[in-house]
Parts: sequence; C-alpha cells; structure tokens
Amino acid sequence: MTATSSAAVSHPQNRVYTWFSALATDDVALMEDLLTHGLPVDVPHPLRHTTALMEATRLGRTALVQWLLARGAAPAFLCGLPKGTPLHCALRRHQWGIAHILIAHMAHTSVVDGHSRTPLHIMAMDMPESESSQRESLYTAAALIERGCALDALDDEGITALHYCAVNDDQQLARLLLNAGANPNMRTPDRGVTPLMIAAIERHTDMAKQLMAAGADPSIAAQDGTTPMDVMPSLQRAHRRTVTRATASALARREQ
Repeated sequence: MTATSSAAVSHPQNRVYTWFSALATDDVALMEDLLTHGLPVDVPHPLRHTTALMEATRLGRTALVQWLLARGAAPAFLCGLPKGTPLHCALRRHQWGIAHILIAHMAHTSVVDGHSRTPLHIMAMDMPESESSQRESLYTAAALIERGCALDALDDEGITALHYCAVNDDQQLARLLLNAGANPNMRTPDRGVTPLMIAAIERHTDMAKQLMAAGADPSIAAQDGTTPMDVMPSLQRAHRRTVTRATASALARREQ
C-alpha cells in the first residue's frame, strides 16, 4: 500500500472523496485499496449522486467499467440526477461498446430511469447521425430486445419507444421493434394518440406505410375523434386496399 492510499483509508470520512478522485485519475491501485478496506463499490458520489460505474461510463473508460463490474458494481443501479442507470448513460452518450458490456452483465434490460424510460426509449428519442453509429445503434437495440427490454412500456409522458420512432421518422429502429412484436396500435393515455397518428401529423409517409404494413389501424381515433385517415387522407386509400386484399384472401380460403 502506498503512503497516499494508507492515508486515505485511515480517514473514513475522506474515503468517498478519495474514491472518486482515484477514479478521475485512473488510480486503480488506490481504488483497490479502498475496496479492500470496506468501501462499497457502488457508494454514491457526494455531489452528483452517481456511482463509480456511472462515472466511468460517462467518461468512456471501457477498461475501468470492466474492472468495476468484476468487483461487483451493479449495472442497473439507479442513481444520479436525474436518475438513470449506467446503461441509460452509455446509450445517451453513444458508448456502444460499454453498452454491450453492461448488457452482458444484466439479468434483463427492462430497466427504467427516473422518467420511466427504458433503454429502448432512450434509443428511439435520439437518432444517430452517422451511418456507422446508426449500425451500432441497431445492433445495440437488438441486444436490448434479446435480453428482455419491454417493447410497449409507457414512460412518464405516456409514450412508447415506437411513438418516439414515429416522431423522429426512425424507420430502421421502428422496423426492428415491430418485427420483435411491438404493438403499432398503442395509444397514449392522455390523448389516445397512436404511432400512426404521429406519423400522419408529421407527414412521415414511409413511416406510416411501414406501421400499416405491421397492422397499424388508420381508423383508430384519438380522444378528440380524429383518425390518422382524417389527418392524412392517402391512408384511407391504402386502408381500403388492405381491407380488400384481406377480404379476398378470406374468401379464397373459404372456397378451398
């Protein structure tokens, strides 16, 4: 043990400050000493109320994230202001490699932050700009779904990840969610708005077509009585064609 670390661990009231100072300077030896002397690995930051794992994630320090996880740091620990998990932090900062490390250490990914947002909510709210980041984003979203992230969860605004996809016209993530079983007819509790209604309002025509192909019903009215077909009349023609094809298919099966 170094003289510095010996002095740090001899004063319990200073251990938390020393812990986060050591994290900031990548002094893993000092952090190891502090753990050995009983400091909890998930002790909260005195000001930010985050854990060391959250801070290492925020700073993009992959090796330190792995080191902390190996020593029992909790990847789903809700902390910080506003509250979130290290996984939420990694996704917001597009730390895709760290996100996959955290996912691998979680029993499931259906965790929510202080606004009741799942990791999929976070991804749907922020569409990456570069093609490479978009690929990494979709790969990460697939991993989240595989590990049990809720598809139709409502956040505190009453919105699903698919609603956010419709807002941002994120057709790739929407396709991934729909193929995994996300409900295209989920309505917001306050106004009864579906993802298709949002796509119609925003004039996201291709998104609207994609949602309808997955079963979105353009005749579902919001609480004010307005339907997506009222907002985007072209959906009515598409809906009629869909109904006609479905009717013809049903008749053909009966004749067989």
